Amino acid sequence: MLLNSPTTKISYHVERQFPAIYREEARELIMLVEEYYKFLETQTNQSVYNNRRFLENIDIDRTMQSLLLFYQNKFLSGLPHNDETARFTVKNILDLYRRKGSEEGIRLFFQMFYDQDIEMYYPSVDMLKPSASRWKIGSFLQLYPNQNPLAFQDVVGQKIYGSLSKAEAFVDEVQFVSLYDAMIPVVFLDKVKGAFIGLETIFTTEPTRINRGKIYGSLTEAQAVVGVTANNRVGDIVTVDAAKGYGGKAVVTRVSTTVSGEVTFKVVDGDYGYSAYDANTNPYADSHIILSNQNFLFPNANLEFVIEERVAQDQGGNTWHYATIIGQSSVGVGVLLDNVAEPFVSGDFETLDRANNEVYTINVVSLAVANNLSASANVGMVDNVQMVEVLANDIIGDFLSVPLDANNYSAYTANVEMSGGGADITTPLNEAFIPVEVDVGRITGLTNVFPGIDYNNNAYVLVKDNNTYPYRVKNQILTYDQASSGVPIFVGDLILQTVPITRFSANTVDDILVQGVVTQIVDKYLYVKLRSFFQFTLGGVGGPITREESTVPLTIEAIHNDDFARPVGFDAIITADADFALGRIEAVKITNSGIGYQHEAPVTFTNPRLVALEEQAYADWIADANNDPEDYVSTRPQGTFDGSAIAGARGQGLTEGSWVTNTSHIGFEHGKRIQNSDYYQDYSYEVATSLNERVYLEELYDTAHPAGIKLFTKFALFERINTDIEVYDEIIDDYQG
Repeated sequence: MLLNSPTTKISYHVERQFPAIYREEARELIMLVEEYYKFLETQTNQSVYNNRRFLENIDIDRTMQSLLLFYQNKFLSGLPHNDETARFTVKNILDLYRRKGSEEGIRLFFQMFYDQDIEMYYPSVDMLKPSASRWKIGSFLQLYPNQNPLAFQDVVGQKIYGSLSKAEAFVDEVQFVSLYDAMIPVVFLDKVKGAFIGLETIFTTEPTRINRGKIYGSLTEAQAVVGVTANNRVGDIVTVDAAKGYGGKAVVTRVSTTVSGEVTFKVVDGDYGYSAYDANTNPYADSHIILSNQNFLFPNANLEFVIEERVAQDQGGNTWHYATIIGQSSVGVGVLLDNVAEPFVSGDFETLDRANNEVYTINVVSLAVANNLSASANVGMVDNVQMVEVLANDIIGDFLSVPLDANNYSAYTANVEMSGGGADITTPLNEAFIPVEVDVGRITGLTNVFPGIDYNNNAYVLVKDNNTYPYRVKNQILTYDQASSGVPIFVGDLILQTVPITRFSANTVDDILVQGVVTQIVDKYLYVKLRSFFQFTLGGVGGPITREESTVPLTIEAIHNDDFARPVGFDAIITADADFALGRIEAVKITNSGIGYQHEAPVTFTNPRLVALEEQAYADWIADANNDPEDYVSTRPQGTFDGSAIAGARGQGLTEGSWVTNTSHIGFEHGKRIQNSDYYQDYSYEVATSLNERVYLEELYDTAHPAGIKLFTKFALFERINTDIEVYDEIIDDYQG
């Protein structure tokens, strides 16, 4: 019904209500009645006027202004009145009442009555709650190599299935990793149900079933764990290292709790003539560190043995056990048993290599014999490096039975084939024996260190290089006339000489720097330990012999080999002392599968915490000005690892994960607070607005405030940014200057 329309007026129908005679004879009466009803219809305080507009007045958008008060009293009782917005507020007040007690209701309250934006804050968000932070671990599948990345371009967002496991997941992302000359697809998963397994095929079904590749598997477990070093702790994070595979990590879940002896290596004297193996730069390196696995104690400590001589023991019934002498001290001898399952026992044993073999009586101390987990290490670093030419391990003893007039020195009568192949008496030596180039130097560090298990005594160590030892390059004794040269020499001084050396492989002559350290001075005799593979010479073959940092030649009258010293490549001194400690790794749990690990391949563990402790110990040593860096004894030689295992790499890959929430995190960056049961509690909230709280507080409590929750207010000034954009259609002439 429209305002002022005929349907709202009675006067419009009055004339038709009278009989015709009145319309003809009594017009004045009809006009009187019409005027009366017009009066009733036009005066807002008359009942007819209001009754005829009842349907209009019940509509809030069309009701009279005077009736708004009744609507406000009915629906907005106790709330702020605003005549301009009253109609809108009344129509939408039900939305506010329905949201009473919620954040949306509070925001709507300020928008409806005050046209204000607010900020709400819940102190419980920043309240410290033990064990409430949520940790999420990612998962992925490492597939077999695929050279066609386009095969996976439409798989993101689709659901994949496992052909054997029946597992399913959505594909979140696909990445391709270049590994071992192949493209490895890595499929990251979301909403995984079940567990995918290695060697199964994954496929999608929309719009049709499509083969998406075959799973190789990722590192998920470490089997047959063997702890190497002590002092590991449960909870330590270790890296997982392997010949193939990188990025893996694990957490230590169990360590040994019983004392077990392990060996600590120390390079006392690196000697010279040793090689650090490198497949690219030094492929013919052949240095070995050999440890005794049984010790003999003697009632008579004055006995002397030759290193590498053979000994044997008859244990009855013509049962012989054999061993090789590795080292000797003032209290006993260390041997390397031919078979760790056949150790010597206390009693008599005899030598085998002497012209007149001897029988000795021994007491026995065993070293890591029962479990065969003996310590080991390799030469890791050398300094003062020289390139030398050596024959490819051609030993004269292998050819003693070959006649000089043989047609082929590699015939059946030889123990091995000659490096130069077929040769006879007419073949030049540089063709019969093929020289190879090897970098040698002084040992300064070890690698691939394994300290062993269950040692109860120190081990003896023999360090031998099979390339340089056969040449028997001996240390030297120099007869020195100080009076004629006027240069003083002291123990520890380094003396030098340049000597020409013929290179057979290149048929050239090169100058080599011969070096040696004075270890002892007896009268005019200088005992010199070589720091090079080549010896000092006299007779004009080499240049002058000088002291380091001096150009004055030394007067050397004679040079002799020190026949009582062991040769280069056979005289390094490395100790292997047994220590006793707890904390060897016994079990780990994979926390990051990394990429590229091979199933059932060996892996090793490195504990960054122990590495950091070693680095700090070295830094503290260097920080002391009284300490010589060369005297530092590292407890973690280069290449030390803290455990080993066999990889299980047929599972669904794991990432380390991340904290989705930090409710339980302590720290300034997280801003967590301890509960005070007032502001910081689960049942409180804060409203920030530019209004004075006296304006809205009572109405907020009555209308939108949730019962049982404590309200805090805060003043904050918010400004709305006008984002309306006006576009002007103008033509701007180029500036012509």
